[in-house]
Amino acid sequence: MSSSRIVKYLVQWFVLVALQVLLFKDFAFFNTSYCYAYVGAFVLLPFEVSLVGGMLLAFGTGLLVDVFYDTLGIGAAASVAVAYLRGPLLKALTPAGGYEGYMEPTLPSMGLQWYLLYLCPLVFLHAAILLSIELIHAGEIPLALLKAVATVPFTVIMIGLVQNVLVPKKG
Repeated sequence: MSSSRIVKYLVQWFVLVALQVLLFKDFAFFNTSYCYAYVGAFVLLPFEVSLVGGMLLAFGTGLLVDVFYDTLGIGAAASVAVAYLRGPLLKALTPAGGYEGYMEPTLPSMGLQWYLLYLCPLVFLHAAILLSIELIHAGEIPLALLKAVATVPFTVIMIGLVQNVLVPKKG
């Protein structure tokens, strides 16, 4: 991976995590839909990033967000699970010719249908795991799943906005 791509991903990671801890921490629509924009920090990594590398980045990112949320590793657990499941989902969505080394999971690079088929399940899984762990003490798993479904559009839109600001359009 070139140094310019590394810098781009570092900036994207910083922006997504900063937005999460500074803006979205106490922001919810009707106390139901949350924004977990930091998921984009490890879900939108290039295809060539290894499983272990992605899981380590997800763990570190989730743990950092947990420090600000005071959630004792819940975000890290959900993030690592999603990073692990990213590989099988990428394999299931692989186009006939496969992925080229330079390709990235971005809206301009892969198109809207592929982007949504990739991002929505991962965001849902992250929200479902995180909210289920948070609400398991209250026995509110159906409520957690409802909140996870409501969280997906908000999170996907915010990740898409950040990505479209940081990723130049293909000419």
